[in-house]
Amino acid sequence: MNSTDLVRVIEREGRQLVEGLHGELKANLGTSYYRALGEDEFFERVYSMFQRLAQWLVSKDDAHIQSVAEERGKMRFAEGIPLGQVVLALMLTERHLWDYLGVTDRQVDESLRSTVIAFFQKTVYSTARGYEAKLTESNRLARRAGAGQGADVPTVGKASTKPLAAKEKPKTDAPKKDAPKDEDDLEVSRGGQVGELGG
Repeated sequence: MNSTDLVRVIEREGRQLVEGLHGELKANLGTSYYRALGEDEFFERVYSMFQRLAQWLVSKDDAHIQSVAEERGKMRFAEGIPLGQVVLALMLTERHLWDYLGVTDRQVDESLRSTVIAFFQKTVYSTARGYEAKLTESNRLARRAGAGQGADVPTVGKASTKPLAAKEKPKTDAPKKDAPKDEDDLEVSRGGQVGELGG
């Protein structure tokens, strides 16, 4: 089987290909979001992935795949799907494709195998990038909203309301013995609790 053959399989057997994945994505604990999808929505999402693979096998247009996958990542963030579930769904989709081709006794040449693996790697990476871009934007908006609403929290006693700098550590009266050389190391108390200060 070569790229042209796989494109034909996706075009002719797309429904069987998607239906075979339906049960796994809905039953897998790591992709629980897919249980909430209706049949039509599920089919559209999964089949569009196989269609993009077929288009990419013909065009090898990396920029288009990157753009579409980043948009999908942003949409999944907006839907509230955890990134781990998004990535796992893509991995299961790739594995299902190989299982489907194997069950039908189609011999896949190494060139096609490498090409399909590359497609899914690019898709996973670009989807995660889109998701993270939306997450960063959301965090930035939340910080701005928080800064406008009582950023100074009342404190008891003489504690400062000034936030600590990223690398600044609270000062203690007792001298530190055997302090870690790296500023980023967490201090450990005599009781062994990570992050506790003093003894």
